Amino acid sequence: MPSTNHPSISDWLVCSETSASDNGAHVQTITEMCRPSNLSSTLAREIEDARFHPQLIADYAKVLGVQSASDLVHSFLPKGTTIRRGYFGEVLAASCLRDFDHCWIPVQKLRSMITSDQSLPGIDVLGAHVADDRFEALIFVEAKLRTVRDRRVVLDAAIELIADFERRYPSILHFAATELMKTQDPMYQPFLDYLKRREQRETEDLPYVYLVQEKGLWSEDDIELLEDLVPLPNGFRISIVEIDDLGDLVEDAYSAVGILVDDDDDE
Repeated sequence: MPSTNHPSISDWLVCSETSASDNGAHVQTITEMCRPSNLSSTLAREIEDARFHPQLIADYAKVLGVQSASDLVHSFLPKGTTIRRGYFGEVLAASCLRDFDHCWIPVQKLRSMITSDQSLPGIDVLGAHVADDRFEALIFVEAKLRTVRDRRVVLDAAIELIADFERRYPSILHFAATELMKTQDPMYQPFLDYLKRREQRETEDLPYVYLVQEKGLWSEDDIELLEDLVPLPNGFRISIVEIDDLGDLVEDAYSAVGILVDDDDDE
């Protein structure tokens, strides 16, 4: 698996064993174990890494010093830059994939986002199981963030994910290949090899929904709404991430990197 240099969220969150629901969905619960004193800086780093390549930040720090490098990176953001609150759900979903599922994230969508309403085609997060420099599976993630009760959110996310999943995501796969090629990533050729095996139906794609929401909002009854979608795709999983005071935490994390929330809803 490609090397990574990220702060771990495992000092903050704990992941439960995945259980199967009656309709075939696998459900994983991720909850707060404790709230470390350095959580704000950890989340700020996660957002920075999602926005800027960590090697670039590290190289700046070597030649400029840590503070000057941080100031320079923040200056790249146009004055008044805003990001939708929902993008925090994507960042946290990628972090959970990395730390709890031991996945590699081939591309970061936020690094290509210039304005708050710009979005890349396809899914929210693309993850990969990699062993011995070989792609074993791709994980396609639809992430939702909610600070208020929304009984349909899991159903809406599943409908969107399954519809795109059945189209096999040509746009996001092309984007991932292009980014790996442009950065001369050593995983570019293994990714192409995976695409060839994928075309021959020799690989496994996994559809995951991540619901990042205020603690106490989740209800097991919400899964019953998925009955109309049965049979669900193989490997379909719902990960519920429950966090206290989620809205405030998102704003604090964005503020730490000089980004403002551009609206009051969760999209």
